[in-house]
Amino acid sequence: MKKGMTVVALFALLLVAAGCGGGDTTTTTAAPAETTTSAAPETTTTTAALGDVKIGATLPLSGWAANYGVEAQRGTEMAVEEVNAAGGVNGRKVVVIFEDTAADAKQAVTATQKLIEVDKVQAIVGTLFSAEALAQAPIVERAQIPLIVGQANHPDIPGAGEYIFMQNPSAETDGTAMARYAMEVLGKKKAAILAGESAYGRVAIDILQKTFSAGGGEVVFSEIAPMDMADFKTLLGKVKDSGADILFLINLPRTGQIIREESELGMSLPVGGDSMLRDRAVTAEAGDLMEGAFLPMPGPVSAAAVAQSQAFEDLYKQKYGEELQTATPFLAYDSAKLAIAAIQNGGTRDRR
Repeated sequence: MKKGMTVVALFALLLVAAGCGGGDTTTTTAAPAETTTSAAPETTTTTAALGDVKIGATLPLSGWAANYGVEAQRGTEMAVEEVNAAGGVNGRKVVVIFEDTAADAKQAVTATQKLIEVDKVQAIVGTLFSAEALAQAPIVERAQIPLIVGQANHPDIPGAGEYIFMQNPSAETDGTAMARYAMEVLGKKKAAILAGESAYGRVAIDILQKTFSAGGGEVVFSEIAPMDMADFKTLLGKVKDSGADILFLINLPRTGQIIREESELGMSLPVGGDSMLRDRAVTAEAGDLMEGAFLPMPGPVSAAAVAQSQAFEDLYKQKYGEELQTATPFLAYDSAKLAIAAIQNGGTRDRR
């Protein structure tokens, strides 16, 4: 019986099996965070006079990453609707203003400036990619507007300012866990890495190289690939010639295609990677070729968290008429709830 894809728990290298055969895939994801709210400090300004509580969301709603952005938009909407149904923030309605970044750092800067200077938001959420988050950091720092980074996890993000917050484990933690699992559990010592052209892709290569070297292994081949690259057989041929005994795929939109092309070239290297490995589009395209693939996740995952995640997935399907395809809606929901809880607990500023 196939064990499918493996999740590497970040802190204890515990293994959690997740089925990965074809379209009938079960993905285990972190449950939406529970938040506790309390009344804001007393103020002489009436709730009616203050108006709506506005938060911004910077997401890739167009371009190669639009599928992630749309799912993040939906997760954010679910969080805001839930809060408003429960009375909003001290009786004030929460409104979210979405801005498209197209996964581009320059557009993220423009979007952030607009949200702060024109829309007068109280907080910003979203931000799926590290280059965007690092570009936004000085802007939110100057304005003293908190930015909760939904998915990006470059290790430089937490130190980029007092007003930028990262909810995912650092790429340092992820990369170290993947490399240790490859060496200590699978016994692999020669790694090949293909990474998407991004700040996260470059730092992931550095982290894997450092960890393999410290553990007595080596990275025998690494390459940064354009996000829109359509054929990987030439790169995979170089991986095959390198003598690698394991392949890491980092931040590559066509991960399922790469795994399939690897098989077509007669290769059967075990594959490690990031959260894209658990996307339903990837597991559907790669099918049984996902056997033995692994990725890092916080763990262990409790039965209660799994049940809460399933309830969220069911609600998502009921609302949008389709199953969620990635873990992005969970992360977007969490970042929105965190931002709203911070506003409610810490009070609001009238930025009109």
